[in-house]
Amino acid sequence: MITFISKISYSIAGKVIICLAMLFVFASCSVVYRSGVPDAEPRQEPAPAPKYKHLGIPPGHLPPPGACRIWIPGKPPGHQPPPGNCSELQLQVPKGAWLVYRDAGNPDRVEVFVYDEKRPSIVVVIRHFEAASGRFLSETQP
Repeated sequence: MITFISKISYSIAGKVIICLAMLFVFASCSVVYRSGVPDAEPRQEPAPAPKYKHLGIPPGHLPPPGACRIWIPGKPPGHQPPPGNCSELQLQVPKGAWLVYRDAGNPDRVEVFVYDEKRPSIVVVIRHFEAASGRFLSETQP
């Protein structure tokens, strides 16, 4: 009698296992179809024209070669903070201000690190200008 019951339970368990295995195989082989119009490729917008064609800082107010100066747009040149050590000044730049750097190896050019208007310590763009004329040269992302 025990042998008969064990044969029945093995045959039922075997059928359940086979059914579960088939269900798993069919579920893993399913295909998902999408209907409708395919997603459009994102358009690439042309790069915006630079807003700054001229530096706007008088040559006498640029930092000396090898130094930096914090520049607050909209504030008169005589009311700007004095030039100083770049590593110290970069920790003091207020939101929306610029850190103006003049490389000692290339004093004819000026780099302007533009800081985010809402988040302190975040440089959003670096602009390059001629020192003598203030003419805009290029713009790079940090």
